[in-house]
Amino acid sequence: MNSVVDVTDFENKSAIIELGILRQSWTKVAQRLRVELGEELYASWFARMEPDILEGRKLQLSVPTRFLKSWIENHYLARLQKIAEAEYGDLEPVQIRVRTSAPAMKQSSVANTTIRVPERTTTQIPSNATHNLTERSATPDENQTFESFMVGSSNQLVHAAAMRVANAPQGAPVTFNPLYIHAAAGLGKTHLLNAVAQRVKQAHPQRKVLLLTAERFMYGFIHALRQRDTLAFKDQFQSIDVLLIDDFQFLQGKSMQQEFC
Repeated sequence: MNSVVDVTDFENKSAIIELGILRQSWTKVAQRLRVELGEELYASWFARMEPDILEGRKLQLSVPTRFLKSWIENHYLARLQKIAEAEYGDLEPVQIRVRTSAPAMKQSSVANTTIRVPERTTTQIPSNATHNLTERSATPDENQTFESFMVGSSNQLVHAAAMRVANAPQGAPVTFNPLYIHAAAGLGKTHLLNAVAQRVKQAHPQRKVLLLTAERFMYGFIHALRQRDTLAFKDQFQSIDVLLIDDFQFLQGKSMQQEFC
């Protein structure tokens, strides 16, 4: 399949069809990844991956950040290769690039097409990005509350511990601080995290709650290192009363873990 299309080649109807087929077939690959990895891992690392080119045995994919590219290449490339070959047959090593935003075009022109952009790309990060983590706190899922959490013999203790944290009186010492919840994917860790965030906000509106993914924390820290502005990064957390980190298992690297602690 020859799917390489120049940005001006939108009149090539057969090429557009082939690119449309690539997009459609990629949904099957994405579904395989979701089944094998679980919804949490898929959403964290692959939800923003897109297919760019399938030319012969060459498959090129793209992600929006260098961090995602590096993480997938270091942790999931072999599995991604295997799943892609299950759909497309024998492939050369799958290539991943960091994509940039394409120029705006008319909707009728870009439907079911993929635009090939230069390999040499950079991700532009605002100079004050390290100062904005507190403004990027995730919004808790309103459906994931303590009331909707299914309590059983295997999770009674962690449910009680999470409620103890969420209901701690203002100024009183917290029994579990920090509270680390460990379990396999899909057993309710994120649910409890959202439940804590909502309960604290409801019971103590004056408290400042910061809900982040480990990816967002690492992204901010790495950017701070590059900007030589780690003090500003640390200062963001001084006014936070409750810090909630999701997918904490992805917080890897000795310097990263030391900085978090």
